[in-house]
Amino acid sequence: MKENLKNIILWGFVTILVFLAGGNVFAYSNSGNDTCECNSCIDCTNALNDNNNCSSTVKLNQSITNQAGSCIYNPVNWTNKIFDCQGNTIQGTGNGYGMYLQSNTENLQKNTETITCLNKYNITPDTVAFYHSNQCQHCQNMMPLVQNLTSKGYNFLWIEISTGENNNIKQDCLSGLLTSQYIPQFGCPSNGELHVGEFSSILEMENFAKKCKEDALYPSRDNNTVKNCTIKNFYYGIYIRETINNTITNNLVEQNLDTGIFLYSSPNNTLISNTASYNGYDGIWLLQSANNHITNNVANHNGLDGIILSYSSNNNNISNNTAISNGNGIYAFGGSDFNEISNNEISNNTNTGIGVSNCASWNLSLCPSGNLNNKIENNEILNNAVGIFSNASSSAINNNFIHSTYSDFNSTNWLSSFGDNNACDNPDGWNDTSMKNTGKTGCTFTWECVYSPDNDNDGYKSVSCGGTDCNDSNALINPNTVWFYDADNDTYGNATNYTISCNKPSGNYVLYGLGLDCDDNDANITHQCCTQYDFDNNAAVDIFDVVSALENLSGGNAQIYNTICSEANGNGRIDLIDLFALIAQIVIG
Repeated sequence: MKENLKNIILWGFVTILVFLAGGNVFAYSNSGNDTCECNSCIDCTNALNDNNNCSSTVKLNQSITNQAGSCIYNPVNWTNKIFDCQGNTIQGTGNGYGMYLQSNTENLQKNTETITCLNKYNITPDTVAFYHSNQCQHCQNMMPLVQNLTSKGYNFLWIEISTGENNNIKQDCLSGLLTSQYIPQFGCPSNGELHVGEFSSILEMENFAKKCKEDALYPSRDNNTVKNCTIKNFYYGIYIRETINNTITNNLVEQNLDTGIFLYSSPNNTLISNTASYNGYDGIWLLQSANNHITNNVANHNGLDGIILSYSSNNNNISNNTAISNGNGIYAFGGSDFNEISNNEISNNTNTGIGVSNCASWNLSLCPSGNLNNKIENNEILNNAVGIFSNASSSAINNNFIHSTYSDFNSTNWLSSFGDNNACDNPDGWNDTSMKNTGKTGCTFTWECVYSPDNDNDGYKSVSCGGTDCNDSNALINPNTVWFYDADNDTYGNATNYTISCNKPSGNYVLYGLGLDCDDNDANITHQCCTQYDFDNNAAVDIFDVVSALENLSGGNAQIYNTICSEANGNGRIDLIDLFALIAQIVIG
């Protein structure tokens, strides 16, 4: 009896070990409401694949460190789901992807003709075409691997060159996928991918076949949300390819070797309130991606570009972002047209604030095409080497505020670019439309007039900025300045002989702040003869002097006519001590 019980316990223990070694697919937890919680990359991936328990949201409950390779890599059921890191960090070791998401819907649409043709032969789109020759040693090396994977349930179509086996199918359906330059070849109809030559291992071949199957059976990876994640130290932080309607929000993606957030052939996505900084090349990169909204993001201190649009990335909205201390702030090239770049703060970038060019930012000899009809409006572009750079491109450039280290605008040929109401100091050949119409050159406004039209803060704009202040570096001089005539030239003016003007009148006039002279015909008699505390100069010390003092102390326009002989504590101005002394004088009197 004891021996039987011992055997039962032993076999139970072995069973548990086998189960654990095989991996528990439910290592993540179901917290209800179609929401699951996970603690590791593999658990989170499995949860994202679970449509029964986790069809709405997957939450990461703790940070992940030193992840070797990719963390979340294209779960086949990741569609219409939220992945929420809840502020936790996913940290890699310098390679792979923090998150990789790729849909195959577009490829299936592109390959509809091929897939329809294969259906005539009862061949499914997840079937890998194995193009080979029995006389080819490289092909013979691959045959056992193909046979092994066939036994695992993967589908292969053998097409033999010399015997003609299934060559009719190649000619009829696969001529656009398979080439005749080199064998062996492996082609996938569902995603259009082609591998030429031997696979290095059966695992590499299986990954190819597995992706072919998954792309046929689970084509969509759309309508997802990634939020509240810190992703760092991967090759790419977040990589989105050929997917639509995803939202990437409130993530910190930094210190990745290449790019923080990468959209590749992915339209209609929203990137909002992310920080993509300190990445090796780009903070946010759009490649062949259109109709995306890139809003309220921070892309600072990246090695190449803060935000880059490349190769026909059209109709994107790039607004209210910050791009500071990159190589380039925001850069567009390669036929990226009809984008709106507006209300961004772009400063301290080594090369350009905003660049629109036919050449790539990382290789100025790679110049596929320029860009057309982009709007560059209402941006603050400060302290970059060049504010706005354009080459072989035409843009509408309006209402930007630009102050640069070398030049505010730069182009060898603006083509049909136009714009107005820009503020700059060094236009370098750029002319606003309104300036052209008046025969003038440059920007409509100077940078100083936009950012500091009242440099001395006296309430009056400088004359050069369309105001009335003739001396904007001295707050005492403005259109409301009182100049007192000084007949005896003792630097103390006559209180009854004055003029109000911004410019000093001709003759012996002094500012009221130098004191008042009760006998302006005798240079030996100056301000000492004034009536102490008679701030309003009405020959009486009364409540009206209190009013003048209070208004002066509160920043009003009341003038104190006898500061030097009235202030009590020797600090050269009227303050509360003098006001209390005035009140005491009135009470005593």
